Amino acid sequence: PYPNYQCYFLKLRVLLFMLYGLPEHQTRSGTSLDRILSFTALHGYQSSWTRRAVQDLVQQRFLECIEVPTEEEYTKQYSISEGHSYRPSPLAIIVIDHIATEAAYLSLVGNSLPFHSPSVIESYERALTEVYQVVGKQAIEREAIDLITEASLYKIVSKYLVSMYDSERPPVNLLNYAPEFGSTEKALEGMIGKLQKLIADPLMPDDKRLGPATQLALFPGNGRLSQSSSSTSELMVPDNMAEIRIERSEIAPLIFWALVYLKQSGRDFASGVEITTVINENLVDDHHKKAPNNVSRALRSSTLRSQGWLVSKQLSPRKRVFGLSHNWKKYWDAVFEIPAPDV
Repeated sequence: PYPNYQCYFLKLRVLLFMLYGLPEHQTRSGTSLDRILSFTALHGYQSSWTRRAVQDLVQQRFLECIEVPTEEEYTKQYSISEGHSYRPSPLAIIVIDHIATEAAYLSLVGNSLPFHSPSVIESYERALTEVYQVVGKQAIEREAIDLITEASLYKIVSKYLVSMYDSERPPVNLLNYAPEFGSTEKALEGMIGKLQKLIADPLMPDDKRLGPATQLALFPGNGRLSQSSSSTSELMVPDNMAEIRIERSEIAPLIFWALVYLKQSGRDFASGVEITTVINENLVDDHHKKAPNNVSRALRSSTLRSQGWLVSKQLSPRKRVFGLSHNWKKYWDAVFEIPAPDV
Protein backbone atom coordinates (compact mmCIF):
# COMPACT_ATOMS: atom_id res chain seq x y z
CA PRO A 1 0.00 0.00 0.00
CA TYR A 2 0.97 3.65 -0.36
CA PRO A 3 1.22 5.79 2.79
CA ASN A 4 -0.87 8.63 1.33
CA TYR A 5 -3.60 6.52 -0.32
CA GLN A 6 -5.94 3.85 0.96
CA CYS A 7 -4.72 1.32 -1.60
CA TYR A 8 -4.24 -1.97 0.23
CA PHE A 9 -5.26 -4.58 -2.33
CA LEU A 10 -3.68 -3.45 -5.60
CA LYS A 11 -0.69 -5.79 -5.54
CA LEU A 12 -2.83 -8.66 -4.32
CA ARG A 13 -5.37 -8.10 -7.09
CA VAL A 14 -2.60 -8.08 -9.72
CA LEU A 15 -1.36 -11.48 -8.50
CA LEU A 16 -4.84 -12.97 -8.15
CA PHE A 17 -5.74 -11.69 -11.63
CA MET A 18 -2.93 -13.76 -13.14
CA LEU A 19 -3.53 -16.79 -10.91
CA TYR A 20 -7.32 -17.00 -11.07
CA GLY A 21 -8.65 -14.54 -13.63
CA LEU A 22 -6.77 -15.68 -16.73
CA PRO A 23 -6.76 -18.96 -18.67
CA GLU A 24 -3.82 -21.23 -17.92
CA HIS A 25 -2.10 -20.78 -21.27
CA GLN A 26 -2.16 -17.00 -20.90
CA THR A 27 -0.67 -17.25 -17.41
CA ARG A 28 2.07 -19.49 -18.76
CA SER A 29 2.97 -17.22 -21.68
CA GLY A 30 2.80 -14.01 -19.64
CA THR A 31 0.39 -11.11 -19.19
CA SER A 32 1.19 -7.81 -20.87
CA LEU A 33 1.52 -4.60 -18.90
CA ASP A 34 -1.29 -3.04 -20.96
CA ARG A 35 -3.69 -5.79 -19.92
CA ILE A 36 -2.76 -5.41 -16.26
CA LEU A 37 -3.28 -1.64 -16.49
CA SER A 38 -6.68 -2.11 -18.13
CA PHE A 39 -7.72 -4.55 -15.41
CA THR A 40 -6.67 -2.38 -12.47
CA ALA A 41 -8.24 0.70 -14.07
CA LEU A 42 -11.64 -1.01 -13.63
CA HIS A 43 -11.04 -0.82 -9.88
CA GLY A 44 -10.21 2.87 -10.05
CA TYR A 45 -6.47 2.42 -9.45
CA GLN A 46 -4.35 5.07 -11.14
CA SER A 47 -1.91 3.95 -13.83
CA SER A 48 1.09 5.25 -11.90
CA TRP A 49 0.09 3.15 -8.87
CA THR A 50 -0.14 -0.01 -10.96
CA ARG A 51 3.19 0.60 -12.66
CA ARG A 52 4.88 1.04 -9.32
CA ALA A 53 3.13 -2.01 -7.91
CA VAL A 54 4.21 -4.24 -10.82
CA GLN A 55 7.79 -2.99 -10.57
CA ASP A 56 7.82 -3.68 -6.82
CA LEU A 57 6.38 -7.17 -7.35
CA VAL A 58 9.18 -8.04 -9.79
CA GLN A 59 11.85 -6.62 -7.48
CA GLN A 60 10.37 -8.58 -4.58
CA ARG A 61 10.23 -11.69 -6.83
CA PHE A 62 6.48 -12.20 -6.65
CA LEU A 63 6.26 -11.63 -10.40
CA GLU A 64 8.58 -12.91 -13.10
CA CYS A 65 9.15 -10.65 -16.08
CA ILE A 66 9.30 -12.84 -19.18
CA GLU A 67 11.78 -10.53 -20.89
CA VAL A 68 14.25 -10.37 -17.95
CA PRO A 69 16.32 -13.17 -16.34
CA THR A 70 14.89 -14.30 -13.01
CA GLU A 71 18.17 -14.15 -11.08
CA GLU A 72 18.18 -11.68 -8.19
CA GLU A 73 20.97 -9.57 -9.66
CA TYR A 74 18.61 -8.68 -12.53
CA THR A 75 15.36 -8.34 -10.61
CA LYS A 76 16.47 -6.24 -7.64
CA GLN A 77 17.13 -3.25 -9.91
CA TYR A 78 14.29 -3.95 -12.30
CA SER A 79 12.63 -1.00 -14.08
CA ILE A 80 9.24 -1.38 -15.69
CA SER A 81 8.95 -1.20 -19.48
CA GLU A 82 5.96 -0.90 -21.81
CA GLY A 83 6.81 -4.02 -23.80
CA HIS A 84 7.23 -6.34 -20.84
CA SER A 85 4.94 -9.19 -19.80
CA TYR A 86 4.64 -11.00 -16.49
CA ARG A 87 3.62 -14.20 -14.73
CA PRO A 88 3.35 -15.09 -11.01
CA SER A 89 6.33 -16.77 -9.40
CA PRO A 90 6.17 -19.91 -7.22
CA LEU A 91 6.82 -17.59 -4.27
CA ALA A 92 3.61 -15.69 -5.04
CA ILE A 93 1.61 -18.92 -5.00
CA ILE A 94 3.06 -19.99 -1.65
CA VAL A 95 2.39 -16.58 -0.09
CA ILE A 96 -1.21 -16.39 -1.32
CA ASP A 97 -2.09 -19.98 -0.46
CA HIS A 98 -0.25 -20.48 2.82
CA ILE A 99 1.22 -17.30 4.27
CA ALA A 100 -0.81 -14.13 3.64
CA THR A 101 -3.69 -15.18 5.92
CA GLU A 102 -1.58 -16.76 8.69
CA ALA A 103 -1.68 -15.19 12.15
CA ALA A 104 2.12 -14.85 12.44
CA TYR A 105 2.44 -13.11 9.08
CA LEU A 106 -0.43 -10.73 9.83
CA SER A 107 1.10 -9.90 13.20
CA LEU A 108 4.43 -8.94 11.64
CA VAL A 109 3.14 -7.19 8.51
CA GLY A 110 1.40 -4.64 10.70
CA ASN A 111 4.81 -3.13 11.43
CA SER A 112 5.03 -1.79 7.86
CA LEU A 113 1.32 -1.28 7.23
CA PRO A 114 0.18 2.35 6.79
CA PHE A 115 -2.77 2.74 9.13
CA HIS A 116 -5.24 5.47 8.14
CA SER A 117 -6.99 5.29 11.51
CA PRO A 118 -5.42 6.84 14.64
CA SER A 119 -7.36 4.56 16.98
CA VAL A 120 -6.23 1.42 15.15
CA ILE A 121 -2.55 2.34 15.14
CA GLU A 122 -2.74 3.19 18.84
CA SER A 123 -4.20 -0.23 19.64
CA TYR A 124 -1.56 -1.90 17.47
CA GLU A 125 1.24 0.02 19.22
CA ARG A 126 -0.08 -1.04 22.63
CA ALA A 127 -0.20 -4.70 21.58
CA LEU A 128 3.26 -4.48 20.03
CA THR A 129 4.69 -2.96 23.21
CA GLU A 130 3.33 -5.90 25.19
CA VAL A 131 5.00 -8.33 22.80
CA TYR A 132 8.36 -6.52 23.10
CA GLN A 133 8.14 -6.64 26.88
CA VAL A 134 7.68 -10.43 26.78
CA VAL A 135 10.02 -11.30 23.91
CA GLY A 136 12.78 -8.81 24.73
CA LYS A 137 15.85 -9.10 22.50
CA GLN A 138 15.76 -12.84 21.96
CA ALA A 139 15.92 -14.16 18.42
CA ILE A 140 12.68 -14.83 16.56
CA GLU A 141 12.58 -18.57 17.21
CA ARG A 142 9.59 -20.90 17.50
CA GLU A 143 8.86 -19.88 21.08
CA ALA A 144 8.93 -16.20 20.21
CA ILE A 145 6.63 -16.69 17.20
CA ASP A 146 4.14 -18.49 19.40
CA LEU A 147 4.17 -15.53 21.79
CA ILE A 148 3.54 -13.14 18.89
CA THR A 149 0.55 -15.10 17.65
CA GLU A 150 -0.88 -15.31 21.15
CA ALA A 151 -1.03 -11.51 21.24
CA SER A 152 -3.80 -9.53 19.57
CA LEU A 153 -1.65 -8.11 16.76
CA TYR A 154 -3.03 -10.34 14.02
CA LYS A 155 -6.62 -9.63 15.08
CA ILE A 156 -6.04 -5.88 14.91
CA VAL A 157 -4.47 -6.14 11.44
CA SER A 158 -7.11 -8.56 10.15
CA LYS A 159 -10.00 -6.41 11.35
CA TYR A 160 -8.44 -3.30 9.82
CA LEU A 161 -7.80 -4.96 6.44
CA VAL A 162 -11.37 -6.27 6.33
CA SER A 163 -12.70 -2.76 6.95
CA MET A 164 -10.40 -1.35 4.24
CA TYR A 165 -11.58 -4.04 1.82
CA ASP A 166 -15.14 -2.79 2.20
CA SER A 167 -14.06 0.70 1.12
CA GLU A 168 -11.89 -0.65 -1.71
CA ARG A 169 -14.48 -3.06 -3.09
CA PRO A 170 -15.41 -2.50 -6.77
CA PRO A 171 -18.98 -1.67 -7.83
CA VAL A 172 -21.22 -4.74 -7.87
CA ASN A 173 -22.26 -4.23 -11.50
CA LEU A 174 -18.63 -4.65 -12.59
CA LEU A 175 -18.42 -8.22 -11.30
CA ASN A 176 -20.20 -9.41 -14.43
CA TYR A 177 -18.23 -7.13 -16.72
CA ALA A 178 -15.73 -9.84 -17.64
CA PRO A 179 -15.10 -13.40 -16.40
CA GLU A 180 -11.55 -12.56 -15.30
CA PHE A 181 -12.85 -9.68 -13.17
CA GLY A 182 -15.36 -11.83 -11.29
CA SER A 183 -12.91 -14.73 -10.81
CA THR A 184 -10.28 -12.43 -9.34
CA GLU A 185 -12.72 -10.81 -6.93
CA LYS A 186 -14.03 -14.20 -5.84
CA ALA A 187 -10.49 -15.30 -4.99
CA LEU A 188 -9.90 -12.11 -3.02
CA GLU A 189 -13.21 -12.54 -1.19
CA GLY A 190 -12.01 -16.01 -0.18
CA MET A 191 -8.89 -14.52 1.43
CA ILE A 192 -10.97 -11.87 3.19
CA GLY A 193 -13.18 -14.67 4.49
CA LYS A 194 -10.12 -16.28 6.10
CA LEU A 195 -9.32 -12.99 7.83
CA GLN A 196 -12.89 -12.76 9.09
CA LYS A 197 -12.61 -16.28 10.46
CA LEU A 198 -9.43 -15.29 12.33
CA ILE A 199 -11.25 -12.35 13.87
CA ALA A 200 -14.29 -14.38 14.88
CA ASP A 201 -12.67 -17.67 15.89
CA PRO A 202 -8.92 -17.14 16.26
CA LEU A 203 -6.32 -19.86 16.14
CA MET A 204 -8.45 -22.96 16.30
CA PRO A 205 -6.32 -26.09 16.82
CA ASP A 206 -6.64 -27.10 13.16
CA ASP A 207 -5.13 -23.76 12.09
CA LYS A 208 -1.81 -24.74 13.67
CA ARG A 209 -1.75 -28.30 12.40
CA LEU A 210 0.32 -28.67 9.27
CA GLY A 211 -0.51 -31.36 6.75
CA PRO A 212 2.06 -33.42 4.82
CA ALA A 213 4.39 -31.45 2.58
CA THR A 214 3.37 -31.44 -1.06
CA GLN A 215 4.86 -30.10 -4.27
CA LEU A 216 2.58 -27.38 -5.61
CA ALA A 217 1.94 -27.26 -9.35
CA LEU A 218 2.42 -23.93 -11.08
CA PHE A 219 1.08 -25.11 -14.45
CA PRO A 220 -0.89 -28.16 -15.66
CA GLY A 221 1.02 -31.38 -16.11
CA ASN A 222 3.48 -30.64 -13.30
CA GLY A 223 1.96 -33.10 -10.85
CA ARG A 224 -1.46 -32.04 -9.75
CA LEU A 225 -2.46 -33.30 -6.37
CA SER A 226 -4.57 -36.43 -6.69
CA GLN A 227 -7.80 -36.63 -4.73
CA SER A 228 -8.82 -39.52 -2.57
CA SER A 229 -12.05 -41.34 -3.19
CA SER A 230 -13.39 -40.22 0.20
CA SER A 231 -13.48 -36.60 -0.98
CA THR A 232 -15.52 -37.37 -4.08
CA SER A 233 -18.50 -39.39 -2.85
CA GLU A 234 -16.66 -42.70 -3.46
CA LEU A 235 -16.11 -42.00 -7.16
CA MET A 236 -12.45 -42.73 -7.73
CA VAL A 237 -10.22 -40.11 -9.33
CA PRO A 238 -7.44 -41.69 -11.41
CA ASP A 239 -3.97 -40.89 -10.06
CA ASN A 240 -2.90 -39.75 -13.51
CA MET A 241 -5.96 -37.58 -14.17
CA ALA A 242 -3.75 -34.59 -15.03
CA GLU A 243 -2.12 -36.55 -17.87
CA ILE A 244 -5.25 -38.13 -19.39
CA ARG A 245 -6.34 -36.73 -22.74
CA ILE A 246 -9.21 -37.38 -25.15
CA GLU A 247 -8.07 -36.50 -28.65
CA ARG A 248 -5.49 -34.11 -27.14
CA SER A 249 -8.17 -32.39 -25.05
CA GLU A 250 -7.28 -31.89 -21.40
CA ILE A 251 -10.74 -30.78 -20.31
CA ALA A 252 -12.73 -33.60 -21.98
CA PRO A 253 -11.76 -36.28 -19.38
CA LEU A 254 -12.66 -33.85 -16.59
CA ILE A 255 -16.11 -33.32 -18.12
CA PHE A 256 -16.60 -37.09 -18.54
CA TRP A 257 -15.70 -37.71 -14.89
CA ALA A 258 -17.94 -34.85 -13.71
CA LEU A 259 -20.95 -36.21 -15.61
CA VAL A 260 -20.49 -39.62 -13.98
CA TYR A 261 -20.19 -37.91 -10.60
CA LEU A 262 -23.45 -36.05 -11.25
CA LYS A 263 -25.20 -39.20 -12.45
CA GLN A 264 -24.11 -40.99 -9.29
CA SER A 265 -25.66 -38.10 -7.37
CA GLY A 266 -28.95 -38.54 -9.21
CA ARG A 267 -28.51 -35.93 -11.95
CA ASP A 268 -28.94 -37.33 -15.47
CA PHE A 269 -28.41 -33.97 -17.17
CA ALA A 270 -26.52 -30.85 -16.13
CA SER A 271 -25.57 -27.44 -17.47
CA GLY A 272 -22.05 -26.29 -18.24
CA VAL A 273 -22.00 -24.26 -15.02
CA GLU A 274 -22.94 -27.29 -12.90
CA ILE A 275 -20.29 -29.42 -14.61
CA THR A 276 -17.71 -26.70 -13.99
CA THR A 277 -18.56 -26.65 -10.28
CA VAL A 278 -17.97 -30.40 -9.98
CA ILE A 279 -14.63 -30.12 -11.79
CA ASN A 280 -13.38 -27.23 -9.65
CA GLU A 281 -14.46 -28.82 -6.37
CA ASN A 282 -13.06 -32.29 -7.05
CA LEU A 283 -10.51 -32.49 -9.84
CA VAL A 284 -8.29 -29.41 -9.97
CA ASP A 285 -6.35 -27.34 -7.46
CA ASP A 286 -6.95 -23.67 -6.76
CA HIS A 287 -4.54 -22.52 -9.47
CA HIS A 288 -6.22 -24.47 -12.29
CA LYS A 289 -9.89 -23.67 -11.78
CA LYS A 290 -11.98 -23.87 -14.94
CA ALA A 291 -14.19 -21.03 -16.10
CA PRO A 292 -17.80 -21.95 -16.99
CA ASN A 293 -17.51 -20.34 -20.42
CA ASN A 294 -14.48 -22.52 -21.25
CA VAL A 295 -16.31 -25.68 -20.19
CA SER A 296 -19.41 -24.72 -22.16
CA ARG A 297 -17.26 -23.98 -25.21
CA ALA A 298 -15.58 -27.38 -24.88
CA LEU A 299 -18.97 -29.13 -24.61
CA ARG A 300 -19.96 -27.65 -27.96
CA SER A 301 -16.64 -28.43 -29.68
CA SER A 302 -16.30 -31.04 -32.41
CA THR A 303 -14.11 -33.16 -30.13
CA LEU A 304 -16.79 -33.52 -27.46
CA ARG A 305 -19.69 -33.80 -29.91
CA SER A 306 -17.99 -36.84 -31.48
CA GLN A 307 -17.69 -38.73 -28.18
CA GLY A 308 -19.95 -41.74 -27.80
CA TRP A 309 -20.36 -41.21 -24.06
CA LEU A 310 -21.83 -37.70 -24.33
CA VAL A 311 -25.44 -36.79 -25.14
CA SER A 312 -27.23 -33.47 -24.93
CA LYS A 313 -30.70 -32.04 -25.20
CA GLN A 314 -32.03 -28.58 -25.92
CA LEU A 315 -34.26 -27.11 -23.21
CA SER A 316 -34.68 -23.73 -24.86
CA PRO A 317 -33.10 -21.75 -27.71
CA ARG A 318 -30.33 -20.61 -25.33
CA LYS A 319 -30.08 -23.49 -22.85
CA ARG A 320 -28.64 -26.93 -23.49
CA VAL A 321 -27.91 -29.61 -20.91
CA PHE A 322 -25.57 -32.59 -21.10
CA GLY A 323 -25.57 -36.17 -19.87
CA LEU A 324 -24.24 -39.68 -20.48
CA SER A 325 -25.20 -42.18 -23.15
CA HIS A 326 -26.57 -45.60 -22.17
CA ASN A 327 -23.24 -47.30 -22.99
CA TRP A 328 -20.89 -44.77 -21.37
CA LYS A 329 -19.17 -47.45 -19.26
CA LYS A 330 -17.27 -48.95 -22.18
CA TYR A 331 -15.82 -45.52 -22.94
CA TRP A 332 -14.90 -45.02 -19.28
CA ASP A 333 -12.76 -48.16 -19.34
CA ALA A 334 -10.93 -46.96 -22.45
CA VAL A 335 -10.34 -43.42 -21.20
CA PHE A 336 -9.44 -43.94 -17.55
CA GLU A 337 -8.19 -47.56 -17.62
CA ILE A 338 -9.93 -48.35 -14.32
CA PRO A 339 -13.20 -50.23 -13.76
CA ALA A 340 -16.30 -48.16 -14.38
CA PRO A 341 -18.27 -47.33 -11.20
CA ASP A 342 -21.54 -49.08 -10.52
CA VAL A 343 -24.01 -46.22 -11.04
